[in-house]
Amino acid sequence: MPAGGGESWRADWRADAACVGENLEVFFPLGDQATHHALSNQAKEICARCPVMATCRAWALRTSPEFGIFGGLTAHERRLVREGRWSGQGPRRASRTDAA
Repeated sequence: MPAGGGESWRADWRADAACVGENLEVFFPLGDQATHHALSNQAKEICARCPVMATCRAWALRTSPEFGIFGGLTAHERRLVREGRWSGQGPRRASRTDAA
């Protein structure tokens, strides 16, 4: 589990996530472009109401999972954040600075 950086990390933060009990296929969308887009939007809606979204996003930015939606960001969006090219479009509960 990530630690350090002055944040208060709880080992069990995932237990509080809004995605617990949701269909994991939503967070790892496959299929044609329309299906992928629809599932990605559904995942981001779940993330937007998640009480641990900022923690999840920070974890994903630190660990760089190759696939999936974490903290309301796709793998591509996380790469843009890490490169400093994120436009800021996405769930508003957490921001780029939450993971810094």
